[in-house]
Amino acid sequence: MPPKKGTIAYDNWKNSPGYSKFCNTISALHKGKTISLKHKQQLREFAIKRFSDPLERKKISDTLTGRKGCEHTTEYKELMRELHLNDKNPQWKGDDVGHEGVHDWVEPRKQKPTACEHCFENKKLELHNLDGEYTRDLSKWVWLCRKCHMLLDGRLEKLNNYNRTRGVQCLQST
Repeated sequence: MPPKKGTIAYDNWKNSPGYSKFCNTISALHKGKTISLKHKQQLREFAIKRFSDPLERKKISDTLTGRKGCEHTTEYKELMRELHLNDKNPQWKGDDVGHEGVHDWVEPRKQKPTACEHCFENKKLELHNLDGEYTRDLSKWVWLCRKCHMLLDGRLEKLNNYNRTRGVQCLQST
């Protein structure tokens, strides 16, 4: 309930976010009209009664979150997934997605081994594209450790050259 008009509390309330929320809930039909004290009391009692019942609160919560008590079947979910998979999805870009997009597509589809495919060491692995064209052809992708990835990309040699100019010890390329 808003404070009385003409008070400092009313002026502060009018500038608060709660005021616009309050005004938006009043329909245009009732704007400017006052509610009797008896009617206000009845509304208050109704609200207290309604919100104290757990089932009623759950119903209101479900309505506000968009769930109306029904769930889609597994078959329906699978059908919807199939209908929007890959090139059937309206946001599908094919091979025009760029570096990160192709990596994101390949990663779940290319089985990740336990060791690097180049040095066979058991280290954290990264995806490497063999031909630099970033297509969705899984045969052109390998899982490498960081060192082998940098070596095959040519970044390890660049890093070593930079470190030599600064007098820092270089990584060995095997």
